[in-house]
Order: sequence, then C-alpha cells, then structure tokens
Amino acid sequence: MASKKESAVSDPVTIQREYYRRTASQYDELRLVQPPPDRGPAIVFRATLALTLANALWFIWSNRFIPMSDYPDWVYQGWILSGILRGAAHPLYHFRSYPPTHAAVTIATALLDYGFGAETSAKLVLSSAVCAFAIGSTYLLKACGASERHPLLYVPLLFIFDTWFFTGEIDYYLALTGFFFLAGYLLRRADSPGRINPLVVLVGLLAIFVAHLIVYLACGAVCIAIVLAHPSPVKARRLLLPALASVPILAWYVLGRATSHDLGTQTFLVPWTARHLASNFIDAFSLFHAFAPWLSPHSKLMHLAAMCNLISDGGIFTLFCVCAVMWFRGTRDDAAPLLAALLCLIGYVAGGYAIAGVFGAERLTYPAAWLVLAWLAGNWTPARESARLAAICVIGAVLAIQCVYVDHAVGQVCDRLAQTYDRLAQAPSRKDLCSIYEPYFQQSWGGQHRSGWERFVPDHASVIRLPYYLYIERGEAAPIFEAGIFNYSGRGDNNDLCR
Repeated sequence: MASKKESAVSDPVTIQREYYRRTASQYDELRLVQPPPDRGPAIVFRATLALTLANALWFIWSNRFIPMSDYPDWVYQGWILSGILRGAAHPLYHFRSYPPTHAAVTIATALLDYGFGAETSAKLVLSSAVCAFAIGSTYLLKACGASERHPLLYVPLLFIFDTWFFTGEIDYYLALTGFFFLAGYLLRRADSPGRINPLVVLVGLLAIFVAHLIVYLACGAVCIAIVLAHPSPVKARRLLLPALASVPILAWYVLGRATSHDLGTQTFLVPWTARHLASNFIDAFSLFHAFAPWLSPHSKLMHLAAMCNLISDGGIFTLFCVCAVMWFRGTRDDAAPLLAALLCLIGYVAGGYAIAGVFGAERLTYPAAWLVLAWLAGNWTPARESARLAAICVIGAVLAIQCVYVDHAVGQVCDRLAQTYDRLAQAPSRKDLCSIYEPYFQQSWGGQHRSGWERFVPDHASVIRLPYYLYIERGEAAPIFEAGIFNYSGRGDNNDLCR
C-alpha cells in the first residue's frame, strides 16, 4: 500500500494537478483581498469624449455653412479634382510638377465625390478629422503610461474647435491626427524598438507630408528624438532609415517650389517679431473665437471670451514651464517626448511668421504642446484625489460652456451665412453679386485692428470664400489657393473673389 501511495504522489500528472489546485486557491484568496479595479474614471472620460464628439458632429451636420475661412476653397478644389478624374478636365487648372502638400483633403473629397456631392464629401472628411483628432490625442497622451483617470486627458477636447478648425486649415488639422497616432505608436515602442515597423513609419511620414509639410517635419523631430534619447543601432535602422527614405520627396517639393513661379515676388522667409510671436501663440490656444462681421470681438460677450482665452493661453504656457522645472529637478524618465517637443519649439522660434509665402512655423506649437501633455500625463499626477476631481470638473465646465457657445453663438453665424448665400445666389449678374459681396468682404477684415482684450480673441473672416459654393453649383472656374494640388492659370484673387 505504501508503495502505491508513494508512486501516486510521485506521479508527474498528480504533482502538476496539485500544483495547479494550490495556485488557483492562492489566486482566489488574493482576488478576494484585492479590491476590484475602479472603472468609474474611465467611464466618465469615455462618456465625456463621446458627448463632445456627438456635439461636434451635430454642429457640423446641422449647418450647411460653417464659418471656416479657407474651407470652401478646399471643397472647391476637391470638386475640381473629382471632375478631372471623371475626364472633365478644365484648361485653367493643371497639376503641379512636384509632389503636393496640402492635398489630403482635396484627394479624399474627390474620391468620396464619386458617391456623394462635393459638400457632403467634404463634411465626411471633416467629421472623420474631428473624431480622429480627439481619439488620436487620447492615444498619444496615454503613450507614456497615463490612465484615463488623469485630468490632462480632457485638455485636448477643448481644442477640437480650435483656431485651425475655424481658419479652415483642415489639411493641417488632419495632419495633426496623423502626428498623434504616429508619435503615439513610436513612443509606445521606444523601449522595445524591435517592435517598430519601418514600413509603418515610412507610410505614415509620406501620408502626413501629403497633408501638411510642417507636421511632417514635427514627425521627423519625434523620430530623431527617440534615437537621441537612448541611441541604439536598432532604433537607427527602424526610425532614421524610413525618415531618410522620405527625404527625397521633401527635396523634390522644395526644389520644385523654389524654381516655380508660385512665390512670385514674395519673400521666402518672413522672420518673427515679438508681436507676431505672442499673437500667434495666443490665437493657437484660444478656446473662443469671433467671426466678422457678425460675432465681433468688440462685443461684451467677446470680452468675457477673451478672459477665458487668456486663462487658456496661460495654462498651456504654464504646462511648458512645469515640464521644464520637473526636468531640471531630476524627473528625466521618458526623455524622448520632451526632446521632440524641444526640437519643435526650436523650429517654431527659429522659423518664421511665413515660410515660402504659405506656411508659418507657429504650426509647430501643437505638436510640441501635445508631446508635453503626454510626458506630464505619464510622469505627474495630482497629489490628492480631490485635486484630480476638481481639475476634471473645471475642464468639464469649460467644455460644456464651449459646446453651448458653439451651438448657439456660432450657430447664429451659420444662419447668417445661409441668409447671405441665398442673397448671393439670387443675384441676377456678377455685378449685383459683387455689390452684395463687397460690403461683407470689407467688414470681414475689421477684426485685424484689435486692441485691449480684443487681442485675446482670434477673429475669422467668415464670408470671403462663401461664393465657392455657388461656383460648384454653377460649374464655374475661380481662383484657388497657391498651396494646393493645382496651378491656376486664370485671373483673379481667391482673397477677393470680386477683384
């Protein structure tokens, strides 16, 4: 009997079963001791994200005309490209002889135009960009280890309706979403570079280049920063080689741009002045906007908005300062995001108010700010739970006020745009159309002369490119932006369509 018991105990299968039984019982005991994970903060954040996006989509689709200054021009260019792809080429529009940037929205709108109209296609692109902006921001901010409990994850939601949105620079807006996803992908794999796929890096860089040149350069800064933070041959091969492989298309663009006649007599680089540097930073991180000629920065409502914008601008600047203080005090984990942000800021200051007559280096401020947010979210948490909850409540309250402001105040501007469009559409001749258009055009630039509190409210000219919708309906040719995919050989000025 003893030998049978000893053989049973020494049986490998029996020993393994006994091991699993004891391990399972110990795990059950630990599970009973440990409290279940608190999913409340994650649910709150995801609900806030969903409600914010739902409100943004409702605003986009409930208004035919949105006061986005440059947006109608890009819708029009998408309509032109759609016609060319269908064989209806126009003699006044020709493809550029070098790789285009500022072309992603035009291409996407043209492809969607096969199944939808030009306006619907452009709104589908715009809606996708807004959703990707919010989701991509969250993806990037969690790249350094932050959880959905962190109040900084709510900050990007405040900038869905930012100055780039209402300026109508949707290619830049779309390129930013690509930057968020690509930078987040790289930062999550910075400690294990063998997981980085060089093809993903190359395709991401090329796609972002097609959308916007400045954001492409910011992505290059992230690649360089990750390699410099902790150099290794694997990182160099998987990051620098794809980045270098994308340089020829950049060189082709720069050479083609420099040797073409697109620049005319414009200066290639307009350096910063202190006034431009401060003004562009203020406009970039403002939460509330004015829309000439109807929602003027001179109104009392806009003075209140200016105070909110001043707090917002100061808050972003404070985050940069806090980041610098933490770094110099020895918090130097995950150095890559900060190094990339520093490279972007150096490019911002060393760049200019206008580069090649088209791009401004201030577009590097958003990549730098989001990298700083990602680093802070991963390396700093509020000392008390009450402070975390208070920060979330404050950001949530501002977000709610901003949603109401967009839906009602900006919604009224949308209604006025619709009324103006009806007047333009009923004009019997071009002369009559221009007699309606010109007064609005002159009033739209009134916000350029700001003083006092008005300096803290970005003002967007909402009417100057409204006639592009008429040109689409009537199939008429019109001047377009020089930064797009086409050369325009006709007459006119897209900044004054009646000139």
